[in-house]
Parts: sequence; C-alpha cells; structure tokens
Amino acid sequence: MVRKISLAIVTTLLAIFGIGHVRALVTHGNFACAAVAAQDTSDDDGNGDSATGDDTSTEPEKKTKTPPPSVAGVWDGALDDNGTGGSYPMEMEIKQKGKKLSGPWDASGFGGTTFTGSINSSGVMTWDMKLSGGCHLAAALMLIEPDEISAMYKAKECKGLKGDTGTFYLFLQ
Repeated sequence: MVRKISLAIVTTLLAIFGIGHVRALVTHGNFACAAVAAQDTSDDDGNGDSATGDDTSTEPEKKTKTPPPSVAGVWDGALDDNGTGGSYPMEMEIKQKGKKLSGPWDASGFGGTTFTGSINSSGVMTWDMKLSGGCHLAAALMLIEPDEISAMYKAKECKGLKGDTGTFYLFLQ
C-alpha cells in the first residue's frame, strides 16, 4: 500500500513539475533548441552581404519602473461606518510626492485629522488615517478610475470603536 501511495505521489509531482520540460522537448526537439536557434541566425540583410554588428544591441534591456498614477487634489465622498451604522460626508486633500501621500481629511460627525500613505503603480494604496484621541484607521484603497477611489478600513487603537470597520468612496473635484 505504501508503495502504491509513493508511486502515485512521485507520478503526480513529475507530472506537475516536469510538464514544462516535456512540452519544451516536444515543441523544440530538445531543451536548448531555442537558445541555439537564436544564436544561429545570420545577419544577412537580403543583398547577400552580412550586416555589420552595430544593428544588434548587446546591452540587456533596462526595466523601467512605471510611476504611480497622480491622485493629488481635493476629493470628497461618503464614509460608511459599520460600527455606528452611519454614513458621513467626507472630504480630503491629497498631496503626493512620488509614491508618498499625505494630507488633511474629515468626515463630518465622524472625525478626522490627517493621513499618510503610499500608492503603487497599479493604483493600490495604503493609508494610516488619524482621528482625534490617538485613534486611527488602517485603510486599503484602490484607484478605480482616475477620478474615483474605493476604500475599506479598520479602526486601530480606538476606545469604543475596537474592531470597527467600514468603507468610503471618494471622487476628485
């Protein structure tokens, strides 16, 4: 019984991890065929003359980092808090330096002071939003459109709001 189980596991592992090598062998005839074929191409320019070596770059391509999208500006929307069950008008000014974000925010009747955060090239953001009294909200946000942000948050270090969660949506003005 142990042999059958071991054989089944080994066969499964070979099928999962070995399939790429088998596919390359069948497609190319051997594992190194693509590399050899790339090195074996001639530099014939069609006139029977070999092209000079300056038409092919030997430098590796440099990967360029995509800068984060700009979200700087005045935004407003609504904050929906699960703990209080309320919906609060919200406004903020986002200041941006590269991927770093900061600025003032306020949700009328809920509170708010300042926030800091960051944004990546895909428009995904993380913020730490301060409330009065040392309480803050840890928020995960997504730039849905160039003028629309969707977010979820969780209250941290908040008396009376421990474990509170909610969402907010912001629109660029």
